[in-house]
Amino acid sequence: MARTTVAQGSRIDAAVTVVLAAAALIALALPADYRGPMAAAVRSSVGVPLLALQARAERTRAAFLAHDSTNRVIDSLAMEAVDARALRAENAHLRDLLGLAARLQWGFIASGTDFIPAEAFGERGIGRRVTLTLDAGSQAGIATYAPVIAPSGLVGRVRAVDPTSSIVELFSHENFRVSAMTADQRVVGIVQAHHGDLDEDEYLLEMKDVPFRNVLKPGTLIYTSGLGGTMPSYIPVGTVIRELGTSELWARTYLLRPAVRPGEIRSVLVLLPARAEAGVEGVWASSPDSAARAAAAAGDSLRALQAAADSAARAEALRQRLLDSLRRAGVQLTPAPAAADSAAPAAPVAPAAAPRPAAAPPARPPASPARAGGRDSVPPGRRSVSADDSARPAPTRLRPDTPATASPPPAARPTVPSPPPPGPTAR
Repeated sequence: MARTTVAQGSRIDAAVTVVLAAAALIALALPADYRGPMAAAVRSSVGVPLLALQARAERTRAAFLAHDSTNRVIDSLAMEAVDARALRAENAHLRDLLGLAARLQWGFIASGTDFIPAEAFGERGIGRRVTLTLDAGSQAGIATYAPVIAPSGLVGRVRAVDPTSSIVELFSHENFRVSAMTADQRVVGIVQAHHGDLDEDEYLLEMKDVPFRNVLKPGTLIYTSGLGGTMPSYIPVGTVIRELGTSELWARTYLLRPAVRPGEIRSVLVLLPARAEAGVEGVWASSPDSAARAAAAAGDSLRALQAAADSAARAEALRQRLLDSLRRAGVQLTPAPAAADSAAPAAPVAPAAAPRPAAAPPARPPASPARAGGRDSVPPGRRSVSADDSARPAPTRLRPDTPATASPPPAARPTVPSPPPPGPTAR
């Protein structure tokens, strides 16, 4: 039955095709005046379904082509977004690298990196990336065992050096060892690559030989200790995750998350021997000794300033007390007139005597014509004036508040005996 239906449908289609072909040939053979009206009649009657089918086919083809073009635009935008994320990550890494270079200031070489498999050296690595190459070598000053660092911390150390390239041994290498400690230098140990399950995390580290009495909390930062002389102290190595169970009864072992992930390494800095010897203290962290010294120096300076201020205050109080005592004694603390004594100072303290010249001895006064019998003929109550007295500065002259004399009271004046009257002149 189905075969008969298909055969009948095929004959009908063939007949319709023949009829349409004949009509087309007749339409082509007709004159131009009859061809136009006949074509219009066909389009308005028999050709309506065909024209609708043709319009639908064109829309479908346009939609298919638009879908392909839309998919191409979406794919290109996705690729550009991926590239933009990669560029942003690279820019952030370069900014961090510039910040690290600014903190170091000197003694380093910047270099690009390229990972190489461990099998190229006939080795079995714990992780998938255990070595990398640098585009700088001995011509740039890089030496063997030089520390390789990134903005986040320790990357590894230089294993071999060529004139224009270097091979770096990452911290994930099975032969890598570094002495480590906490920031306060109380806990020390040896950091090496973790030999655990590679599917979990192939780049974890272990801190071994930690004294059993020392317990580290998760999140504690671990730094290099500088022991050995090749690796400076206070380079971040990793963060404590948890304690690992071991059979050792005298030491603990801790699992660390590295400060630098090998997949994030794009450019690194290699420390030159002089910079490694000088150390990198203060770039990531400072030792507690240096902080204590800085605090002690600041405290000493503050104490010195306070002592100086106290001394100045005591001196001022003593001066004020002296001035008050002089005012209570009736002494006016004003300088004498210039005509009376131009060299007298305003303070009541007499100036020190000028030093005598050491080259020439003081001149002896000439003999008095009134000298006789070994005594000077000087009136009572007076004394002779010598050249030494003339060379001394004048004493300070104080002005009293009252018109009375400025000499001390008679009770306080010492009694000076008068010299005896001169005897007869001996011949």
